[in-house]
Amino acid sequence: MSIRQMVSIFIAFILFGILPVTPLAAQPDISKIRLQHVPVTTETELTRSADLIVYGHFDTRMETFPTGIKLSAGELVNYVQPFRIHETLKGRAERSPIRIVTDGVEPLPPPANPLNLTYTGPFAEGEYVVFLRRVPNTKLYSLVGSWQSIYPLLGGKLITLREGGFAAYNGLTVDELKRKVAANQ
Repeated sequence: MSIRQMVSIFIAFILFGILPVTPLAAQPDISKIRLQHVPVTTETELTRSADLIVYGHFDTRMETFPTGIKLSAGELVNYVQPFRIHETLKGRAERSPIRIVTDGVEPLPPPANPLNLTYTGPFAEGEYVVFLRRVPNTKLYSLVGSWQSIYPLLGGKLITLREGGFAAYNGLTVDELKRKVAANQ
């Protein structure tokens, strides 16, 4: 090795030791994420607003992130649940499971409390079709239009929830919904 090469290597070590190393993109503080609860007016708007529409199931495990925000009936909490994808109806997920962030109130308010219409909280086990949008600067997804974007399946057919789902999706199979989604894009 020549003196010139050794000097070049020495200078490189000095420069790399002095210059700051740019860290990999850090995951934001999930307790600071604020979800939008803006309803959509039509099922076409719901489809077009979604980055990802998937059929699958929520894992039983869940992470809880208190936000520190006090509400009339308790504290606002963010939840992150893995969602295992069986089929993608719109968009492309990087991997399965994806992580979905929802928010809710702890302690859980009584059923008649109007906060239950805004905040979904975490979801129970079971199969669902969900309409999702990417949470900016994260690898997380959130529901589009809150309750409007979650459809449990029973006997292979979608159930429209009273809390805000679209009646046009009630009773559809996943394949029928897939055709409807393709027509609404």
